[in-house]
Amino acid sequence: MKIGCPAIPLHATAFHDFNPVHAKSSEYILKQYERGVERLKEYSKQASFLHSKAGSAEVFGLQAGGNAFLTLSRAPESTEDVEYSAGLALRNLARAQGFGEAVVADRHNCYRPGKMMFYVGSDEFNEYYEAVEKLAPHQKQGRLKVGTAHDPLEGFGTGEGLGGAGLHAIVFETGGRKACLVVFDGNNVVPQFRERLLKALEKYRFVFCDVMTTDTHSVNGLNGVENPLGSHPSSARLIPRAMEAVEHALEDLEEVETGVLMQKIQLPVLGAGRAGELLTTMNAIVSIAKIAAPVILIAALALALLSILYLATVVPLL
Repeated sequence: MKIGCPAIPLHATAFHDFNPVHAKSSEYILKQYERGVERLKEYSKQASFLHSKAGSAEVFGLQAGGNAFLTLSRAPESTEDVEYSAGLALRNLARAQGFGEAVVADRHNCYRPGKMMFYVGSDEFNEYYEAVEKLAPHQKQGRLKVGTAHDPLEGFGTGEGLGGAGLHAIVFETGGRKACLVVFDGNNVVPQFRERLLKALEKYRFVFCDVMTTDTHSVNGLNGVENPLGSHPSSARLIPRAMEAVEHALEDLEEVETGVLMQKIQLPVLGAGRAGELLTTMNAIVSIAKIAAPVILIAALALALLSILYLATVVPLL
């Protein structure tokens, strides 16, 4: 609100190890962001689309001036967290391909049980690496337009896999072609819902369109995701809402300038392996509680029954 523009958080290429441990960290991040925007001096009006595939890996994004904005997905295969060193390697690879700076985001948009995170050296990482390696800076770029729209999705809640930020629609246009990203404040997407939504959005004839999630943990269960977007009957009502947001984003298209600034900040975070340890501890407590609670309840009922029998025996004697 201070800067006067919409803010659309995307899922970074990092795992829970880099989650801040204090709520006040968000205020610190915002202040650093505002200072960064004030320091940013170089902007570009030109852009072109970037798109490549390798195996199941797909990279889509923008070249804006000399910089690249890239999004990663393996949908319809499992698309989960990208470990920090893997994301850093992909960013550095993009820069080595000739881009001045590269911002890499995980679309986090296809939930399949079993696969949680991709590390450097894995088959999934190697495919991402090959896809980024195919990218090259474009000499010819067109005037960039961007349109956005926000729907808080009132009436939906965490029980249906949606956090408080609702959904954002982003439409890019350059060289007479349009692309679209629909960003839900959720934790991943079941493949069937993603396919239905993309089918519905085909009417707009985008050269590229996909769904993203923020990986919010406000919708999580203790044992993992277990609440991906599209896994509830009410999810069908999200499709027309998403289409309406996309239409508003198309109406909002206007010429923009883009800039990229990278800066390092220090934050207290969970640390390597701590997220897993925390989850294991919480699950252990819940598991023990599941066993202990019935035992305590049975003991309490037995004690109450003994008390009743005692009173039933002693009172007549008195």
